[in-house]
Amino acid sequence: MVLRADSAFYGHDVVAAARRAGAHFSITARSSPAVSTAIASIRADAWTPIHYPNAVWDEAEQRLISDAEIAEVPFTAFTSRRTADHISGRLIVRRVKRLNPTATSVAGGDRQGELFALYRYHAVFTDSPLPLVQAEKTHRAHAIIEQVHADLRSGPLAHLRRVRSRRTAPGWCWPRSRSTSPAPPAAWPRPSTPKPPPVPSAPS
Repeated sequence: MVLRADSAFYGHDVVAAARRAGAHFSITARSSPAVSTAIASIRADAWTPIHYPNAVWDEAEQRLISDAEIAEVPFTAFTSRRTADHISGRLIVRRVKRLNPTATSVAGGDRQGELFALYRYHAVFTDSPLPLVQAEKTHRAHAIIEQVHADLRSGPLAHLRRVRSRRTAPGWCWPRSRSTSPAPPAAWPRPSTPKPPPVPSAPS
């Protein structure tokens, strides 16, 4: 079992809870000096090219990407806490060539010389036993369904009527009849005993 979460859940309490429950974790790492240092330590020949048969959406670049490079490096998180709270795992890092390498910043991490000027990096902190490519694919699977949700919200779901109720928070409402209350469920049909066929009358 693997707990997969985005950077909003990157914290000691979440990771420690997964470990106590006997689950592995795969959580997007937030930008920090420690993460940037770990990425900078990856050797130039350690990157593995990866091709996505179905292009994936890159939020920072605001475009679909089909090719990237991935690598991994050992990493110990939450080192600002007491030693007993340090959690070791690995960073799975994906880098994508930037369309505008002269930009002054990179989403997901500050610029660090030419390393962060040419590429945009996305790091995942995990203790998954899966090999590099499979671990990256497992984490990315959630991003794919998120893109499906985004497409629905900007497409078909954008045309649904918003409703507000005293009893519930504002939300989406599928088209329905004028009645504000659902019709009561129909009674379950009771089994009936078939009537016997009529007895033919005797000839007169």
